[in-house]
Amino acid sequence: MEKYSKLADFSSKYQHVVIALGMFDGLHLGHQEIIRTAVKKAQEINGTALVFSFSNHPRSITTKEGAPHRIGTETVRIRILKYLGVDVLVEIPFTLDFSETEPHQFIQLLQQHFAPEYIVVGENYTFGRNGRGTPSLLKGQSGRCGFHLIVCPPVLYGGVPVSSTRTRALLAQGDLSHVNAY
Repeated sequence: MEKYSKLADFSSKYQHVVIALGMFDGLHLGHQEIIRTAVKKAQEINGTALVFSFSNHPRSITTKEGAPHRIGTETVRIRILKYLGVDVLVEIPFTLDFSETEPHQFIQLLQQHFAPEYIVVGENYTFGRNGRGTPSLLKGQSGRCGFHLIVCPPVLYGGVPVSSTRTRALLAQGDLSHVNAY
């Protein structure tokens, strides 16, 4: 797996990009489903499975409370991404300037740097200034921008959606058996 910490012209380096978008801080079952979906689609089209994320949590910039604690270590996260079959990880710093990016500008950024054939997100994925971009907006722009959108439903465990927030709450309660299951 190749790893980058800056945006570049990935569209000229990698063919048939399938990009998984998200803040994959814990790589819980929900994150894994999004990434597996991207990897599978990339394999189907003989393409490149690419994860685009941030090296720091956006809330470290956008809220007074700061970022939530990371769920896993960098080493374990990289190992899981490799195991899942990710070809390329692009993880850039989330900055104050980047937080001002409007949703349509973020979509343009994706087109300019990645030219994805497919974008894979979870149904609660948000992007752009104040999180105003949604999967519905991506879907609405997909035809004009030349990509297909795949929206993964939440992964349920015991009837409850698996999420980073839920995982952190379980960690705080010391419920390691459920954390490990997630």
